[in-house]
Amino acid sequence: MQKLIDCAAATGAQFEIYSCSSEKKTVSIENSELKEAECSLASGVSLRLVKDGLYGFAYTKNLGDPAGLVNNALASLKAGVEAKFTFPKTGGMKQLRTYSENAEAITSTDLLQEASRMRDILAKRAKGQINTGMAAATGAFRIFNSSGTDLAWKESQVTAFGSVISAGGDNYTEADCGLDRASIPEERLEAAAELFEVGRREVRPKAGKHKVLFMPEALYTLLWRVQSGANGQNLYQKTTPLAGKEGQKLFSEILTVRNNPLNDAVPGARAVDDEGTPCADFPVIEKGVFRGFYYDLNYAAKTGARPTGHGFRRAMWGGDTVVMRPLPYLGHLYFDKGEKTFAELLREMGTGLVVFGALGAHSGNIPNGDFSIGLAPGLYVENGAVVGKAKDTMVSGNIYDMMNRAIAAGCEAAPIYANNPPLLFDGLDVAC
Repeated sequence: MQKLIDCAAATGAQFEIYSCSSEKKTVSIENSELKEAECSLASGVSLRLVKDGLYGFAYTKNLGDPAGLVNNALASLKAGVEAKFTFPKTGGMKQLRTYSENAEAITSTDLLQEASRMRDILAKRAKGQINTGMAAATGAFRIFNSSGTDLAWKESQVTAFGSVISAGGDNYTEADCGLDRASIPEERLEAAAELFEVGRREVRPKAGKHKVLFMPEALYTLLWRVQSGANGQNLYQKTTPLAGKEGQKLFSEILTVRNNPLNDAVPGARAVDDEGTPCADFPVIEKGVFRGFYYDLNYAAKTGARPTGHGFRRAMWGGDTVVMRPLPYLGHLYFDKGEKTFAELLREMGTGLVVFGALGAHSGNIPNGDFSIGLAPGLYVENGAVVGKAKDTMVSGNIYDMMNRAIAAGCEAAPIYANNPPLLFDGLDVAC
């Protein structure tokens, strides 16, 4: 690494070196039989340069030729990509609990035992395809730049899921995560199996306006669109309907949507973003009020704003962090919890739909907030009780209207689903 630092410094450019390494062990059981058990290792280094107002980038998965990596980054300057930003000088990081050495000690045998336990519980209570799985991942990261930043940290995460799948592909899942353990309690697995069995009865709701309860595993339908609307890149490119609306009450006051990387009660917490800018609790929407846009270094400079600590090497559809350049991204976005249990939300709904999975959440005009999803699965509720699967049903709308129709938020957040609670809305368009 020191040779790469020396080669980058010799160019006379501002530079940033990002390095990471990871190990992941996974075990999966499909249709009640072991499908795979594997261990994967990955590592890589990427280099960003800013020289004469231009932006260069290169990466490698094998740092055997540091000079070659630097030359590739210099060659990319010829593309003429403008850069107005400066790499930050960050002297230290807030201490968060992001890693447990116990995660490294987990074996594939440990993962298989837990996956088998979940399989056995579900198999006793449901007559569908049983899929379960476990994963244990650890990673080490470092950011070094020419402004004097040198930051390093480790991460770990263990995840578990257990699901029952119908012949038609409807998936009723429970999941859990933690820094060094994940275990789904028997009562939660039994609840998933019970919903599956109730869903074996098909019901066709009437088309029209309905109350709809979005479960945590389906809330990315909304969050993708919130993230797009508040993105500083989209503000710069004039593709967001939220331009000029900072500080305005736009949504129901029961809704607060925050991006809080500092919450280390949830795996994946971060003290700095992938550019070394310190992170902070950032309420995008607070009691219905839109608080403002988020930025990485690049788009903060382009718009004259301050970086907000949201420059991440991630994208909506995933990707390899080493090969990606930082962009504005909310990787820790969730709705604040409310006060009602799932049963209480169903009683308040009376008659309506529960969305456990969204088919086609990526479709529609995301920057404008539009969506149209198939329920995969969705359950129909009458008199506060689930009566069956909502067959061939779709929910559509626009989040800027929908989020004015929020009735209640659940009190039971799901860390594996970004710490989100269930959310109940009124008057959504349902087609059957």
